Amino acid sequence: GQAVAQLCSTIPNVTVFGTASTFKHEAIKDSVTHLFDRNADYVQEVKRISAEGVDIVLDCLCGENTGKGLSLLKPLGTYILYGSSNMVTGETKSFFSFAKSWWQVEKVNPIKLYEENKVIAGFSLLNLLFKQGRAGLIRGVVDRLLGLYNQKKIKPVVDSLWALEE
Repeated sequence: GQAVAQLCSTIPNVTVFGTASTFKHEAIKDSVTHLFDRNADYVQEVKRISAEGVDIVLDCLCGENTGKGLSLLKPLGTYILYGSSNMVTGETKSFFSFAKSWWQVEKVNPIKLYEENKVIAGFSLLNLLFKQGRAGLIRGVVDRLLGLYNQKKIKPVVDSLWALEE
């Protein structure tokens, strides 16, 4: 989320709405225009600020807030799922965590998407690199990211350091 917020802030004239757990607010407050607690009812506040809705929703969690994200899209808006953090607990995937998240995700009705002119997309870097053979595409993106880093427009956040043996 922090990296996405930083990348979005490099785009001129973009309004970035961010949701995060309260303890993460300090870390991302400078990369977003409006910041909300992800456990609060932020939908009404976002709609008050942007009555038409938003162009893009980027979701790294996949879970109970999926329906909220879809409801915020304006016509021709795109919802992009790029992770499923809510389906993983600790270092291993938990069947119960996965089942709970699956149950909480609003089931998507293709006819409703069609009628509301909304788009849902997914992005899995792991699959793109190793299962779909698109490493060349990713190299170009990494080159652009390194350019933003060298220009000091983005600054990766180091969460922790590990010894190679670990």
